[in-house]
Amino acid sequence: MQGYLEMLWSAGKKGHEGLYAEILQAALASASALYRGGELQLGTLAHWTPPDFESLREVLSIALRTKELSLWKRAGIFRQLRGLSRATRWMPPAATGEQKYLVFQKMVDVRELAAEVNSIAPYWWGVHTRRQEALDHHRHTQSILVRNRKAHERAYQPADGVHESVEMDFSRQYPKTNALVLSLAQELGIALGRVALVKLPAHSQVYRHFDDEEYLKERDRYHLVLSCGERNLLESGNNRFNVKPGELWFFDNKVMHRAANLSDTPRVHIIFDGYPLGKLEDSPVKSEADSKRSY
Repeated sequence: MQGYLEMLWSAGKKGHEGLYAEILQAALASASALYRGGELQLGTLAHWTPPDFESLREVLSIALRTKELSLWKRAGIFRQLRGLSRATRWMPPAATGEQKYLVFQKMVDVRELAAEVNSIAPYWWGVHTRRQEALDHHRHTQSILVRNRKAHERAYQPADGVHESVEMDFSRQYPKTNALVLSLAQELGIALGRVALVKLPAHSQVYRHFDDEEYLKERDRYHLVLSCGERNLLESGNNRFNVKPGELWFFDNKVMHRAANLSDTPRVHIIFDGYPLGKLEDSPVKSEADSKRSY
């Protein structure tokens, strides 16, 4: 849409009315293809950034002000603008400045772990299907839960503090996976939450979205790359990197983000969440407890 917008500005500035009308019609035809039943299809816009959505809004707004268009056509454009507003209402602000939404942490020797993962019985990739079934943007993925919070803590108070996690059945048969994540959590200073192995098939993607689950608000997310092809993209906010085996990345999933495997081989990451233990030092609850112990 940015290209159409620039051409419209140029044609309008030079007074080329005929060309301006042709460009506007082409832009509106392209915009219509992005909607179904008046709803903007975000799943098909995996590569879009916040400025792309603003360009679409500007093109539709220009068309809405064009008197040469029929009333019926302008009514359709108005519905498209409403659909755009609904689709983007809860999106976080556009990523700006030097904010780091993807931060490289360190290189990790994942050779033994990758070998263990390669030996996983195919059965395990079909056990935990809730993620790809419940979340449409994850529909191409396959997941294996390595750790989850304790069953008796499922009614936890979501926004605060550490919630103990435990090994799943998988971890007892493939111990290196769990051991490495425990070691990384200690090094990073986090209390582990959920941990999963996530496979993304060749030439597929996790569509652009952001996570607003209460559980995640106070937790940081990390990706450890176990195996992948040459083109394994992670994108969060205004940061985008081609990530490689052995790289550990902090990954901000609270802003718009996506992932894409553009290679011919499957991609496998360990994805884990952790509550930063440093937050406990500033916790009012901890401060009150410490003051009571001092008397």
